[in-house]
Amino acid sequence: MTLLTPVDGERLLSRLEIDRMPWTPLDGTPGVCSKTFWTGARNESSAGLMKLEPGARIPQHRHRFAMHHMWIVDGYCYVGDQRMATGSYNFVPVGADHSVTKAGPDGCIIMFVYVLTAEMD
Repeated sequence: MTLLTPVDGERLLSRLEIDRMPWTPLDGTPGVCSKTFWTGARNESSAGLMKLEPGARIPQHRHRFAMHHMWIVDGYCYVGDQRMATGSYNFVPVGADHSVTKAGPDGCIIMFVYVLTAEMD
C-alpha cells in the first residue's frame, strides 16, 4: 500500500489513514461524534467528518463567526423537514440557526468544512 505524500503544504490522507483516526464524541450531543482532518494554522477553519447514530440529532444552534458546508457522505438525515441523502449538500451562512433534526435508521456520515468569516470580539 502506498500512503499519499503532501506537496507544498497540502494535507493528503488516504482512506486507511482516515479510517484509523478515532471518532471523538461531540460534547452534549448523544449519538454524535466527529474526526477532524485539518484545522487552519490559527484555528480559523476546519474540515472533517461527523457521524450520527440512527435517530441522533444535533440541536438547533448557530455559529456567530463561521459559515459551514455539509455534504452527506453516507446514509441520510433531516435538516429541518428536508431529507438530505448521500450526495446532498447544505450551506449554512454565518449566524443562521440550523440543526440536524434526525439521522436515518442507519445513521449518517457528514463531511463538514467550517470557515471563520469575521474576527471574534
